[in-house]
Amino acid sequence: FVPLLDTLLSIWHSTNVSISNLTFLDTTFYADGYWDGPGKQPTDAALVINYSHNISVSNCAFLHSLGGGGISIGNETSHSIIHHNTFDHLGESGINLYGVDQSPTPPQPGTVAGNNTKPHHISIFNNTIDTIGLNLPHVTGVMLRSASNVHIHHNRIQHSPRYAIQADSFFADHAANRVPQQSSHNLIEFNIINDTNTATDDSGAIEMLGSGDAGFDGGGRGWKRQSGRARRRRSFR
Repeated sequence: FVPLLDTLLSIWHSTNVSISNLTFLDTTFYADGYWDGPGKQPTDAALVINYSHNISVSNCAFLHSLGGGGISIGNETSHSIIHHNTFDHLGESGINLYGVDQSPTPPQPGTVAGNNTKPHHISIFNNTIDTIGLNLPHVTGVMLRSASNVHIHHNRIQHSPRYAIQADSFFADHAANRVPQQSSHNLIEFNIINDTNTATDDSGAIEMLGSGDAGFDGGGRGWKRQSGRARRRRSFR
């Protein structure tokens, strides 16, 4: 009997690391309702990447015995690529990029102090994310929670109880002297999205909340959003 863990592999303060051809199995489901990110308490991701630069994750399999999610990226991780991976029947989300609007972040009930700063310049492409949210329906195939200069393209995302792709932002909390951390300058294009929002409403296949300077490209279809305003090209098919 092997004890189940929240995370199987952690990459911290590292440069020029390639993670390839690994299969991730058997993690626990851990969620207490706090949006803490990979710099604080356990994040339910089989692979966690923090404070790192030039990391490549390719040709890995994140499979159905994962009680949590696949990959969580935070804390100024930059110029990295996530490509040609399979995420199949996960308890939570596929790929999460997470920053927060205050650094360091103080402890809260149920959490420990951490330093969640914005990941940036990440490319996510040619991944297959199929059937997520088996334990937690508030999930996303690819989530940007205050992450910028991210390119999400040529992924297949299907069978999600909520979003396929989310680019969200933390907002200012003036009482705590916090400043907003927007997800900005991100490009989402050429993804195949199928069968989303199966268990939740107030949602969308692609959700944008408080994000600025986002670009959508569906191969000449859909919406192009620039400088906070949306310009319609043609409707999605």
